[in-house]
Amino acid sequence: MLVDQGKISLDDDISLYLKNYPKTKEIIKIKHLLSHTSGIKDIFAVQDYSNDLVKDVSVDELINYFKNEPLNFTPGEKYEYSNSGYLLLGQIIENVTGQSYKNYFRENIFTPLKMNSTYFLKNDIKIPHMVKGYQTSNSEIQNAPYFSYTHLYSAGSIATTIDDLAKFNEALYEGRLIKKETLLESITPFKLNNGKDGQCGLGWFIGDLKGKKMVFHGGGIHGFVAHTLYLPEEKIYVALLRNLIDKRSNPSTPAVAMVVASILSGDYQPVEEKKAIILTEEELKKYAGIYQFSDEKGSLMRREVLLEDGKLFYLSGSRKTEILPESKINFFVNGAQSYFTFEFDENGNVKKMIIHLGGIRELVGIKK
Repeated sequence: MLVDQGKISLDDDISLYLKNYPKTKEIIKIKHLLSHTSGIKDIFAVQDYSNDLVKDVSVDELINYFKNEPLNFTPGEKYEYSNSGYLLLGQIIENVTGQSYKNYFRENIFTPLKMNSTYFLKNDIKIPHMVKGYQTSNSEIQNAPYFSYTHLYSAGSIATTIDDLAKFNEALYEGRLIKKETLLESITPFKLNNGKDGQCGLGWFIGDLKGKKMVFHGGGIHGFVAHTLYLPEEKIYVALLRNLIDKRSNPSTPAVAMVVASILSGDYQPVEEKKAIILTEEELKKYAGIYQFSDEKGSLMRREVLLEDGKLFYLSGSRKTEILPESKINFFVNGAQSYFTFEFDENGNVKKMIIHLGGIRELVGIKK
């Protein structure tokens, strides 16, 4: 909105608006913050930061956690998810408009769109009808641990409903918030310094759902997880809000959202009953091991395939799921759309595992 009004440019150096932020040798532009290509260290990766989540902090104190950290890479060189960049964007909005981040959003987005069930979180203010957040521990559901909402600021401090999210999405794509050409730039993969596409646009991840363009974003805090996706060509919007963090969830919240969207677009195929073949324990040993993946945020994650009592299990956090051989290449989970494909090297050793999530998208893991 500020770009459309000529108040800032995406190519502006952030030092123009953040006078107290250390100036780096390399220029960090506003578009680098938006596209997670700034190289600024994510605040959650700063040593000991997570120990302070119960304390109330000011915006300046938040920024102090990471402002003197060296850049992870030259701005624009690669993609790496950074909440820090979005904290700085909130500060830029305040410095350019002379308003608080919250007031600017209320006056320019929430009130005009009649998003009457959307609030900024505060620990000492009760939000009407807001549910509590929960998590699982040792198979038991517990209250999510306390933390101060002041840490969220412009990187996730909003409580809302699926109806208000739908109002926002509709207004966005109808051109009532920003110009359509500005939106198009936002949902087009950002070009890195080497000319290749980054993993997201300006604020949204870009992917595809069975060949259809998909614009999406998700995330979570203590006790809550959310995921939204939009298929622009089909005008299908899905928003999921959940007040339980459960690492054992299968399928995951993004996978559920994609299945819902695929049902609406007519691409969903019901789960077919599959029959497992018998492999010897010696054969199953080949698949066991650690696999390294990269998720949509560019974070490396390790997953294990475990052989136990003559059965293979896929481990994701504390969740253990049995995978059954349909062939020596394909494995499946009973009653699930997701399945696993293994690739072998020329010596007959497993070198790669591909997870087909809901038959919709794939994650590729290299055996370590």
